[in-house]
Amino acid sequence: MEEYFRQLADFFSLSEAARGKVAPSAAVRHMKKGELLLRTDEKPAEVYVLQTGILRCFVLNPVGEDVTDSFLFRYGDVFSGRLDFFTGPEDSLGANAEAMAETSVIRLDLPKLLPVIRGEPELMELFCRLLSESYCSQMAHKYALYRQDAEARYRWFLESYPGLIDRVTHGHIASFLGITPVTLSRMRKKLKEETEAEVPEST
Repeated sequence: MEEYFRQLADFFSLSEAARGKVAPSAAVRHMKKGELLLRTDEKPAEVYVLQTGILRCFVLNPVGEDVTDSFLFRYGDVFSGRLDFFTGPEDSLGANAEAMAETSVIRLDLPKLLPVIRGEPELMELFCRLLSESYCSQMAHKYALYRQDAEARYRWFLESYPGLIDRVTHGHIASFLGITPVTLSRMRKKLKEETEAEVPEST
């Protein structure tokens, strides 16, 4: 745990004082492929920071089907499942996350952490930055869904999530992009043909 937390503190450039205040609320969790971050009946009371692996974040639609909302695959990516980092009500978005590979996260206990954040400007600034980054990521996703056609969405995904196309089930990617698996397959084939056509023939 100490090594995981030290790396995380270094990554976020936390001062020694801030590290000491965050450490009591932190714990490491290792997940197997296919494991859910939260129980289906559990209301999230934690923030999770990705260390290794891939998390597929999803929400349930009105008929109970899960819809992929985002992928966390970069060190330091954050999952909460809540909108209310600071206000503290029990309501949640009903979001969850599934490990797409062997995954490790740092679990931060919100009930323990929130009082510390409120009294520590350095940590308040950090969490505001994380919220801002998460918001910008969500807005980029929504823009791709509502303002771009299927091909543009797919190209956006390849650019924004490099290498993930070969590491995540294509059905989940199609769900994330708001297209059918058949459309995704067609887009992949088209892009492959374009790439092959651009390769000059050897003389």
